[in-house]
Formats: sequence, C-alpha cells, structure tokens
Amino acid sequence: MTDMESIDDPTSPAFMPADAKAALESWVSKGGVIMMTGTAGPNDVDFLNSVFGWDLTSKSGMSWSLNTTNATGTPFAGGPATLSNLSATDSIGKGTVANFKAIYGADDNATVAAISHGAGSVIFLGYDYYNAGIAGTGFQTAAPQYLQDVTTGSSSTNAWVTEMIPRAMQYSAELSSGYTLSQGSVGLQSSNQLPISDVDSDVVTVTATALTIEQKDSSGAVVSSSSQQPTNSDILAMLSLSPTPVLDGTQEQGSLTWSFNSGSETFKYLKAGEQLVLSYTLNADDGKGGSDQTILQLIINGSNDLPTIQGVPGSAQVVTAGVTTALDNFTVQDVDATELTVSLTAVNGQIGGLSGWTQTGSVWSKTGTADALNLALAGATFVATKEGKASIEVSVADETNTAVKTLYQLTVNNAPAVSPTVTIDGVAISTSGTWLPGGGLGQQINIPVVTDGRVEQTGAAGVADIPLAQSGNTTLLSAQLPVGFGLKVQGGANSTAGNSLASLIESIKAVSAANNSHDQAHLTGNGKAFLDGLVSDAALMVQTITPVTANGNAPTAPLVINGSADANQHTALVIDASSLPAGSTLQLNNVDFASIVGAVKVIGSQSGQLLSGDAANQTFVLTGNSHSQVYAGGGNDTIEVNAAAVSGGTAGQPNLIHGGANTDTLVLSGARSDYVIEQKDGQTLVTRVDDPSQQTRLINVETLQFNDVNVSVESRSELNVLAGLYQNILGRQADVSGFEYWGQQQSTGTQNLGQIALNMIASTENTARGNIITNDIGNNVEVLYHAIFNRNSEASGKAYWVTQMKDNGMSLQDVANAFVASVEMSANAQSAAQWDFIV
Repeated sequence: MTDMESIDDPTSPAFMPADAKAALESWVSKGGVIMMTGTAGPNDVDFLNSVFGWDLTSKSGMSWSLNTTNATGTPFAGGPATLSNLSATDSIGKGTVANFKAIYGADDNATVAAISHGAGSVIFLGYDYYNAGIAGTGFQTAAPQYLQDVTTGSSSTNAWVTEMIPRAMQYSAELSSGYTLSQGSVGLQSSNQLPISDVDSDVVTVTATALTIEQKDSSGAVVSSSSQQPTNSDILAMLSLSPTPVLDGTQEQGSLTWSFNSGSETFKYLKAGEQLVLSYTLNADDGKGGSDQTILQLIINGSNDLPTIQGVPGSAQVVTAGVTTALDNFTVQDVDATELTVSLTAVNGQIGGLSGWTQTGSVWSKTGTADALNLALAGATFVATKEGKASIEVSVADETNTAVKTLYQLTVNNAPAVSPTVTIDGVAISTSGTWLPGGGLGQQINIPVVTDGRVEQTGAAGVADIPLAQSGNTTLLSAQLPVGFGLKVQGGANSTAGNSLASLIESIKAVSAANNSHDQAHLTGNGKAFLDGLVSDAALMVQTITPVTANGNAPTAPLVINGSADANQHTALVIDASSLPAGSTLQLNNVDFASIVGAVKVIGSQSGQLLSGDAANQTFVLTGNSHSQVYAGGGNDTIEVNAAAVSGGTAGQPNLIHGGANTDTLVLSGARSDYVIEQKDGQTLVTRVDDPSQQTRLINVETLQFNDVNVSVESRSELNVLAGLYQNILGRQADVSGFEYWGQQQSTGTQNLGQIALNMIASTENTARGNIITNDIGNNVEVLYHAIFNRNSEASGKAYWVTQMKDNGMSLQDVANAFVASVEMSANAQSAAQWDFIV
C-alpha cells in the first residue's frame, strides 16, 4: 500500500467503508501480509490504527540505525547500517502495540518495522518512494492511465530503493509462506512443494537445519512456551523432506516436497486464539560451497477444548438415608484452561466436606486450578434426606464460561432393621438387613470369633456348624468354624445365573475396591466367564464372606465353607481375606466359583471349580483330576496339585493353572519321573505317567516343584521380545493362542521378529490406535518408533533410518529387524514374570 499524503481522512468510511476495513483486518489475521509505505504526516499511522485497533504514533527523524537483534533471521540482516531521511520520510512509535519489531530505529521511533497481527503481518517502510522509479517506455499503450513514460528518479539509487524494496519483498514472501493448521483431537498433517533451481545443474540436497518456535497469545504477543510443548528436536522431526537429493545433477529445476506430521501430538494445550508458530530453516546445498536458505513457517491455531469430568459412577451409588457417605473420587480436567469453575447441585440431600467452597442453598461452587479442585472433591460427602432417588449435577466451566455437565446418581435406602441375637452351636449369631453392592436388600450374618469356651451343640465336633443361607428347610451354604475364626456373610436370596451378573460383579468390585484397575478387571472378568459357562436358569447362590481372627494369629485348622451337594444348585463366593494373618487356610467344598482377595491358602474340592485370586501371594490346592481352573492373578503364587488315586483313565479335560504376573510355582506330588512335561511357547502340559487323566495345563507359571527336583519353565529370549511387541504395538498382554502362533513362526524361521512386528502393526487392532504404514518413508519410520519403542523418534535417529531406506536400499522390514535387535528393545522386552496372558 502506498503514499496516503493526499487523503483528507484515511479513517473516514468515505475512503474505506467499515466492512472493507474488517475484511482487510481479517485477511491479515489469517496470514496476509501488507507492505505499507510512509508519508509526511500522520495519515499512514491513522489508517493502520483504524484498521487494526492500534495506537501507533507518528514520529520523525534524520537517520535510523539497523537494529541487528531484531533483523536477525530476516532478509534485513546484513542491510545498510543506517537509513537517511529522504524527502517525506516518516517513522512510527509502537505505542502499546504487541509484536512490534523495530528493524531500523527503536520501539519509540522506527522507520522500518514489522508488526505481526494474528497469523499475518504489516511491514512498514517510512519512505514514500516519491521520484524513485526506474526509466521505462511503452506504458501508455498497455495502460492509458499513465500520462507519460517513466523517467529515472533522483532517488532510484538510494538504499531505500536498492536495498529496502528487495529485502522487504523477500520478507513479505517469507511471512506469507506460512501454512495454517487448526488444533483438534488428532495429530496434524500438511504437505506442499517448493521450487528448487540451480543454474549449474549441480546435485542439490535440502535439509531442515534449525527450528524456531514461538507461542503467541490471542493478542499476538509472544508468551512463554507451555510445559506441555514437545521439545525442539521432536517438532523438528515432525518435518520430512523429499526427494533426496532434490536435484540429481542432470536438471536445473525441481520440486521439494515437505510433509509435516505431528503423529500423536495434538497440541491440545493451545487455547482458543493462541498460536504456535513453527519456523523451519531449510538449507539447500550444492556440495560445492553454494547454498541458500529459506524459512518454512507453519502456524498451529489453538481451539477451546472442553472441560472433562471423569470418575462419576456409571450406575447409581447406593446410600442410606441420614448417613454421611463418601462420594466416589471423580475429577475434573481441562488441557487448555488455567482455572475451572465447578458447581455441584444436590437433589434430595446435602453435600459436605468441601471446605472453602461457596454454598448457596443446595449448590456448592469453587473456582481454582484442576489440581486444587480435585483435591477438594476427593473429600466430598453426601447425606441423603429420604428414601428414593437422589442426584448431584456436576458442572465444570472453563475460562470462556463453556461448561459441561453430568449427573451423579444415587439410590437412597432406609436403614435396615436388626434381628435379635440367637445362639447356634454355642455361638451367638446376629442377623441384620443390609443393602447389597449390586442393589437391593439382603441379609448380613455376623459370627464372632469362636473361642475355646464354646459349648458344642450340634454337627461335627471341634467346629461351630453355622448355616449361612437357606431355601425353605434346605441349607444351601454353611460354615464350619474352628477356634480362632469368625465370619461376616452378606448376600441375597437364591437366584439364577441369568439374574446374578450385577450381584456377583458388584460384590467383586466392592471387595477389591482397594486393588488396582488391572487387578479388579482380572477378578470381574473371571466372574463373568464363570456366569457365561452356566445356563441362564441355573440356580445360583451369590454370597460375600469376610473371615476374621481375634489376635493376629492364624488358626491351626481351616475355615470350611460348604456349598450345596445338589448338582443343580451352584454356589459363587466373593471372599475378602485381606485382613487374615499369614498362614490362614480356607477350604471350599461344593463351591463352584470363588473370587479371593488377600494372602490366604485356599483348598478346593469341587470338580470343575473356578478359583480366581488377586495380586496377593496366595496358595491354591487341588487334585490332579479335578478339572479345575485357577487364575492366580498377580503375586508370587503357589499352586499345589495333589495326585488322585490312579484311575487308569485317558487324557481328558486338564486342570488349567494361570499363574498371572510375577513368579509362580506349581507343586506336584511325586517325583519328576512320575510326569511327562510338554512345553510349548506360552504354555506347558504336565501329565501323570501312570494316569493320563491327571493332566494340568500351565500358563505363566515359572517353576515346577517335585519331591526330588525343581524344574524351571524355559523361556527363549525371543519370546520376551515377542511379549514386549504385544505390549507396545497392541497395548496389551499377549493372548495364548496368538503368542504360540507367532512364537512358532519365529522358531521355525518362517518369520523373523521384524516381520512379526510389521504384521502386528498392519493388524486392524493396531491401526485403530493410529499407527498406520503409508507410502511415506518418514511416516513409516516414525510409526516404527511409536509401535516398537512406544515413543516419538529423535531427529537424528529418524534422519539416519530415512537415509538408510532412501539412499542405501534398506527395506522397512530391515529397519524393523534392526529395531527389535537393538539395545533399546531389550528394555522393552517382557520377562516371563511379567507375562499375564489372555486365555
């Protein structure tokens, strides 16, 4: 834009209507660049202020020095040391304008300046370029508005013309070469081509040699980088250039293709209006001392990411009217907000435990950081007013007052009644109603610790025989308590398998609430698998039992729990043994399923029994032909398999022992010579020589212990790598059948580990995680880093492998082979003690 000296009022709508000014401002904010020449007087400044809302001031002077600091990295670097005041040369002061960069002069008086606005810029040149033209003829023919041919002006050889015009034009081109991307929920990608030329037809290579990163706020001011910003080397590695070389020595011109791929990085920390400006320095080199540079600029615009609320229960929390109850630990987050406002609105109750919050009626609110708010929410409580439904509306708003809401639901029950104490087999038993974890009213039986002074009344000698659950006159569940054991039992009426999912799963969750999420998922998954194995109308009794002791010493005899001997009646127990002392023993007779939490010894005696343990160090005992299943979970577990009487049968359904994570031992009665051991990748089969019907299938068990020797279950180092590939590529433990298949592929030489890794990466399960092989070498190398090493590449490493593939003939499989054979892969491999395979 040129001299406005003759304009009466450049701010007037008669000169430029308001909508035209708005369009110009919008164009610049989205990446446009204006070159503005100066004029005598304030018209130039007034015009810019009216368009952009600035408060630039009109200044003057006789000469201005190059600001070498601000000129660095721009085409003005290396320009004349000073610029003089030619006729009608103007200068400006920044006022309070952000992102004002004085090139010649200072902030309060600059005759050349660059001012960024949004994604665009204004370049101000203080000279009006009067009498600065170069002679030319023929203008009138093509453009009649020229009244005469141009003559050479007196200022045509001045630095304002010979130096400032080309440098400003180059800077304008560089600033307008930026590419704009908008931050969202997925990684960002962009690509384009740049022309490359060399008059000597030399071999020319182009590399990204440097990167400058600026984070700007909504006003365009440069601010400190977010702590969540990736490192310079990581962002530099997001840019790939091809081909290499760009010119092969037989051509003068070619095209450089650049591709930007942020992978899994979404830059979600950028707020709405904020920008991340990435300026890549591209260096072209002909190998003969000739080089040139340009700046490729990418601009990432931030957007407002909504707040999130996590941890609110998916089903209604059961509470008792009038009783203060801790709420589940829900949290609020917002990746791009400094502060949030949380409001909790209660229906049929009162919220408590929120010190420092503002209460207005049934509404509690607080503004603060997510960490501070979550710390307070961890102590939140609720007191329901009356029986029925209750709720808490949870609302969280960010700094733009954009809010998300969810409903925390509760079911309110009245306090259950307590029955009088009765004496059974010499023990005073109390019974009361209780609300069950799965919903509904059930029964709780409290049996105090049995003492030496108990008077025998009925049943077996030496133990207290206590019925725990009945149907009419039929006892479905009973306990035999030796001296030193007490018991709490909770449960509902006898039901069917089809109607017991919530009862069993919620009971397991309640008992394992202190366990980690993986452990709890293991326990609930086994409970569901048990139910899936029953027909829907099969009779099923679900009870939670909590054994207790008095003095911290384990009783010398086991606590015996007896289910129904009726083959049509099934029993599922959830056992909380977490408070029992070491050495405590439980015996489960006619119990089809048990989920056990806590370090305890469990003796099974039911054919087809399924026992599920948690991460504690537990011991399980069963017989060789019981066809039982034990899923020991985490912990260093021991599974004892006692030989049954020889039946002379043939191999049938074996016991299944899944040791889970950590170091697990199978103890077998008899000598090593009494068994045949068949080992495969991922599992081992142990069979009695004299009775093939006594057979045990082992998964994730590390040691076999016989009367005369211990035998380690061997694990090839390649299998440790294979387990690591499952974890990093698919994000999970291996499944037994898949692990065995890939292990056999590797051991027979059909596929090496690099091929196996690529096949896993190509699987639908992995591509859903975002690691996708394409035709782009840079992308594919990055995918290998993500999938095999579970991290972003570093710039030097990625460049090395890209060069190996482009210039040295390596295939992607060759690179994958190198990755899985590397020292870093050994750190990502999983030893046998870490295996917890999916069956």
